[in-house]
Amino acid sequence: MSQAVNNLPNTSPERQRDELFRILEGVRVNPAVRMLDQLGVIRLILPEVDSLKKVSQSSPHQLDVWEHTLLTLAELEDLLENLPGKNGVVGAVSPNPAILLAVSKLDRFRSQLADHFEVGLTTGRSRRGLLFLAALFHDIGKPVSRQELESGKVTFHGHERSGIPIMLNRMQALTFSLAELEYVKTVIKQHMRLHFMVDEGLLPRRRTIYRFFRDSGLVGVDICLLSLADTLATYGDTLPHEKWVAELEVCVTLLEAWWERQNDVIRPLRLLTGFDLQEKFGLKPGPLIGRLLSALEEAQASGEIVDQSAALLFVQRWLEQNADKAFAAGIEVDDWRRE
Repeated sequence: MSQAVNNLPNTSPERQRDELFRILEGVRVNPAVRMLDQLGVIRLILPEVDSLKKVSQSSPHQLDVWEHTLLTLAELEDLLENLPGKNGVVGAVSPNPAILLAVSKLDRFRSQLADHFEVGLTTGRSRRGLLFLAALFHDIGKPVSRQELESGKVTFHGHERSGIPIMLNRMQALTFSLAELEYVKTVIKQHMRLHFMVDEGLLPRRRTIYRFFRDSGLVGVDICLLSLADTLATYGDTLPHEKWVAELEVCVTLLEAWWERQNDVIRPLRLLTGFDLQEKFGLKPGPLIGRLLSALEEAQASGEIVDQSAALLFVQRWLEQNADKAFAAGIEVDDWRRE
């Protein structure tokens, strides 16, 4: 393999993609990727990932970005391997008490999680393998966003946004599908959201839950699992028990909303339609109606609106507060002031 590695550029991008994906779909992903690096494969097919090496981080991180990424792969595999399947049979028993606690908290979702990972985005490539690819790329923006403050603390503000074009460039070169690109893009862009929720010290409110899934959709489920693995890889043996419990509670709250409260918190049934807005408020078809419906949906999801009367009052107030948008759409303020 060492002798043949320099011939990799002579193989097609599709072949490189497929062989890499088979490794990410397999077992012991962490040592497999480490071996690829030792053989010189990573620098040839994933040069952006190679740039993570020796990029130091501040506490609570215990490792540089490269080693943290590898440990995230290991923690993610440990978590997924220990989650029971539909029949409740566990494929492995982790020696890590943090993993065992996570498994006990997520047990109620075992059937949904099993179904979730059975459906891939592209024929021949599994969702599980794609999640590991996203984990490999999740901190890809850190080298270009790294800043060291006068205090010595290292920050990576905006690394989730900085990583997106880097990831897209590499995945396009390896001829991944548009659906797969969008998946990994969403994971990278949103992978800090759960950590921010935990830092707030409270379980996410309905509005926070709605906005998270509005921005991530079904991929939000995958982001929950990656966030758990990311936290384990960040703290290692220094992970405070209360921090881990808080992260698990946020994860459970989000998964509960996705699988058990869709019509309540995430996609509430519409109390008003675009036609209703045109008829009752004299609005014309256009972007203004779309913005209004989005604002109305969020207000329903957050629990501010529970019936059609409240919805009508909300629309009237929204229009009064956003008169400039309505004016741009050719609607006079008095046109929607109805009894």
